[in-house]
Amino acid sequence: MNMTASASVPLKYVFFIFTVFTLGWMIIMSWSIKPLNSKEIVSYELAKTPEVALKIRNDWEERGLLDNAKKSIYLDFVFLVLYVATIGIGCAVLSVFTDNDFLMKTGRIISMTLPLAGLFDAIENVAMLKTLSGDITVVYTAIAFWFASMKFFMVIFSLVFILCCLIVGVVKKIGNH
Repeated sequence: MNMTASASVPLKYVFFIFTVFTLGWMIIMSWSIKPLNSKEIVSYELAKTPEVALKIRNDWEERGLLDNAKKSIYLDFVFLVLYVATIGIGCAVLSVFTDNDFLMKTGRIISMTLPLAGLFDAIENVAMLKTLSGDITVVYTAIAFWFASMKFFMVIFSLVFILCCLIVGVVKKIGNH
């Protein structure tokens, strides 16, 4: 086992703990915003135009869910810290699991750049709070859409990387036995 792998052993436990907290926070968020759901929030993040955002906002207002939507966004400020840490640590830990230099370097790079996804999420949240408060403009809906899109791209890319590392690591471990 190389030095990087042995140095990251405690990181596995940190990854596990952050994963539990992240999943727990997702459950808390889900319960806190009912009957609104994450699919509806994502549709608002990706509304792109003031017309679409206004239609969704008006629907939530009619259903008495506007406060739930705002609560979801405020809770997301905690969630973005948790998921960025969890996914970033996951990239580092699972890339080491592969024992492949290229994947380990890539995992470190992804881990270091992933906080940008959190920043993008925070910017998107601020724009959505402005629109939920009634300031639905082309600028705010575009900011929410583009920053959400970049965030989702980075998160999905990172999760696919983690899955690939897991598969490579397992195949390598099975092949060594």
